[in-house]
Amino acid sequence: MLQKITVPFAQRIGIVIEHPGSGGAEDVGLKELKKTRIATLSNICIVTKVWESGTAWYARELARGLIELGVRVALVAPAFKPSELELDLTDDQQSLFLRRKTTREDNSNPNKIFRYWSKLLRILDGVIAIARLRSKFKIYLFSMPDPIISPVLFLLLRLSGARVLLVVHDPFPHGLTITERSNWLLRLKLKILYLTPSALIILTEGGKKVVNQQFGVNLSKIFPIPHPGFGSIVEEPIEGTGRLLVFGSIRPNKNILEVILAVKQARLRWPTLRLHIAGNPGGGNEAYWATCLAAIQDDPAGFVIDARFIQESEIPGIIADSDAFVLAYQNFESQSGVAVLAGLSGRPVIATRMDGFLELQQQGLVMFQIPGKGTPADIVAAIEKLQIASLAQLREQTSNGQLRLQHSLSVKRVASLVLDAAKRP
Repeated sequence: MLQKITVPFAQRIGIVIEHPGSGGAEDVGLKELKKTRIATLSNICIVTKVWESGTAWYARELARGLIELGVRVALVAPAFKPSELELDLTDDQQSLFLRRKTTREDNSNPNKIFRYWSKLLRILDGVIAIARLRSKFKIYLFSMPDPIISPVLFLLLRLSGARVLLVVHDPFPHGLTITERSNWLLRLKLKILYLTPSALIILTEGGKKVVNQQFGVNLSKIFPIPHPGFGSIVEEPIEGTGRLLVFGSIRPNKNILEVILAVKQARLRWPTLRLHIAGNPGGGNEAYWATCLAAIQDDPAGFVIDARFIQESEIPGIIADSDAFVLAYQNFESQSGVAVLAGLSGRPVIATRMDGFLELQQQGLVMFQIPGKGTPADIVAAIEKLQIASLAQLREQTSNGQLRLQHSLSVKRVASLVLDAAKRP
């Protein structure tokens, strides 16, 4: 027996969805999806190779937002870790969702042949899943693709009549130095990757300029759409604990060593000041992290170290104990999910003048700018501004900014912008 429901967005434009009655299963099978008689805005397939961290959250929340708009969504990705990251949908929403769990790539094995084999299995599994969905889905949105195989897949999909969108989280891979960015082979691979989709979704206006100027992508093909708010948002106001927070993956371009040296200098003036470093130093950054740890050894009381992947359930407590996030990034054109998390949790940031941070500041993020080139002395100058700020005034500013960001970065609003880009000719 078919039941009729009208989702909120569809209701405004007169679209009615028909779907099977209550089921409640975690995954809707392809046969059930084919039986579903649906008149909807679009069918969108989201594809990503990641299963944890902010990029997995991005894919999950984008899928949720699109479903809330009445869009039928397929999510092709490895099983998320932790399992709580998987979408928790109502029965009605579940009828609009298809989950295809692909093979995870294992980069931890020391055997190079095993790692290549794991990558090949992951790629083949993803391609097969996409091919099986092609008859039902005409719009494909890729996040974190493979720079070599993906352009071929993009072209094949487009030749079959599909529209392909690529989410560019950062125009250049995170953590590259200026010298590494000038490598001609890297630039060629990125240019091919950015020119082969139908359109690009990029997180900042600054990133849009980089992709246009550095890789020759036509401006009409680039849609600046921000990172949606997601994750564990903290309601508690700033307590004045004197604790600063460096959060997320540990990479050299985040200038964590400079932040450590700055905190050591600042503690000579504010002895109760401490720095909490919470994040994973993997991904080839172990030597850099060892240098950071060596700089801490003569002042261990000033630092709290959680050098690991932080579970989502732990995040609220870590943020609640912190007065501000420190984002001393360099060579960074992205928006920063960490900055979004800070603003939505009512915390200011001590940050460099990167385009993504400045754009978030315009939307409500409270920011103490790091002057100059981001040296330890520059970071200390920004810490001083935080230390002398009125706590009551800071609470009011961050509370107001939190409300503004909740509106501009709402999952539903971001999903509607993505949907608009997906339906452009």
